[in-house]
Amino acid sequence: PSSPATMTKSRKARVVKGGFRLEQLPVELLQEVLSFTTSSAGVYRSLLLVSKSLNSIVKLHCLQVVPVVLQGIEKLRSFDRLLASSPKSPSYVRYLWIYGQGLKEWELIDSIVARCSNVVALSCNSRTLASLCSSPSFLHTRCTELTLIESWHDWKPIVAARHGSQYCAQITHLRLYQGLDPEFPKRYFTNLTHLAFSCSPIGDYLKRYSGYLSGLRSLLLIVATNAEWHYNSFPDASVSELLENDRRFAILQCREDWTEFGAWRDRIRGGRSLWEQAEVSRKSMQVFRDAFKIPQG
Repeated sequence: PSSPATMTKSRKARVVKGGFRLEQLPVELLQEVLSFTTSSAGVYRSLLLVSKSLNSIVKLHCLQVVPVVLQGIEKLRSFDRLLASSPKSPSYVRYLWIYGQGLKEWELIDSIVARCSNVVALSCNSRTLASLCSSPSFLHTRCTELTLIESWHDWKPIVAARHGSQYCAQITHLRLYQGLDPEFPKRYFTNLTHLAFSCSPIGDYLKRYSGYLSGLRSLLLIVATNAEWHYNSFPDASVSELLENDRRFAILQCREDWTEFGAWRDRIRGGRSLWEQAEVSRKSMQVFRDAFKIPQG
């Protein structure tokens, strides 16, 4: 008879020889596991190359959770080919960061954005958004989060477009790469609950914004970041009074390594989003003000 040691070696050999393959898991469980592991476009591309059977699962299902980041002609062309090779794939894209310069890149961007009609979080520039809202039909009704990644936002072509007002009305979270310019068409953003923009933390500036945004009744959180104003990173004394009078406001101190893309990606990955950081900052400042408040009478 075989000794225990021999039997153990035999079992180990069978395990090693047979191995364990992900594909052996039930499809629903496998999809769930892969969703948690697909945290970036790089991981997504790697999973596509593991095996043919895994490719068929990853290509569509994981496209729903991966943040798709497209900048530059090569990445735009590559993703355009992916969408063309799989007609169903555009409808699975949920998170899209897309940017480019020049006619060739703009044509690809317009084509990609138009096909990805189930996007829920879109980051682009105002030219791309105006093009999307000018299309004959409008299918992008699930998009509720918008980040405009440019120094200055051209609102006129957007609101003048065929579907511009409809698109603005469905946005709940709006992040502007830089300041809130005077042409911001607030009356179209009827469902806006979260707004963020870069601003020097000076009380007079913020009071002006507070007054201008007072008519937006749905607005719950206004985040003024110092992302573009590191040289003047601390709020002046008059800011405290504003924060006391307008509880919607929060001042977010951004580290020097803070990036717009990083904040966008962290929210999608389930990390601490810009909005959550701002809420923490607002509560902390409230505790600080209450602690040093002089009792009346």
